[in-house]
Amino acid sequence: SYCTSSTQKSGASAVPISEAYWLGTPDSEWKKYSSFVMRKFATPVPHSDSPPAHTVHVYNNLVLPSPAKQVFIVAHSYGGVCSGGLLRDPASFPDLQKRCPAVAFTDAINTITRRDAKDVRQFNKERVINWVAAPHPLDTPCGTDPDGGNEERSAGHTAHEWTSASCCSSVFKYFDDAASRGVSN
Repeated sequence: SYCTSSTQKSGASAVPISEAYWLGTPDSEWKKYSSFVMRKFATPVPHSDSPPAHTVHVYNNLVLPSPAKQVFIVAHSYGGVCSGGLLRDPASFPDLQKRCPAVAFTDAINTITRRDAKDVRQFNKERVINWVAAPHPLDTPCGTDPDGGNEERSAGHTAHEWTSASCCSSVFKYFDDAASRGVSN
């Protein structure tokens, strides 16, 4: 859904998308890319039989051919399952290794396990942080995902639906720090 909490500011995707836009997308590139996206979705989207399949399709058809030098992912709740689909996809994963220095989960379901390929597990461990619902101040370490190996931190809120809004500033700091470091394979 578009708004998951009681206000547009705390529960809508528009706030982090707007913040990301103003952090560095030149206006002319944004307009050109927005037009491209609108043309792509004017017809039914194939390969959308499940949310992970849809995510892989969107990534491979919109993000993969884009000129973006870096790609960042924020995934809330079931978005973690969709992100796992990207990491397992043979077309998406090599691109993510090159262009995605950081992935932020907000109380997301992480489906990466010991059964996944070693490079997928390594990516997950080194580049994914999950801000989880917890009764601790924002960014308090909450351990490591037992299967995926990625770091978990407190989102600064105990309610699942509020985690994205309450950790937004930390997510963008994480992305800013990762952007300056770049990607190391």
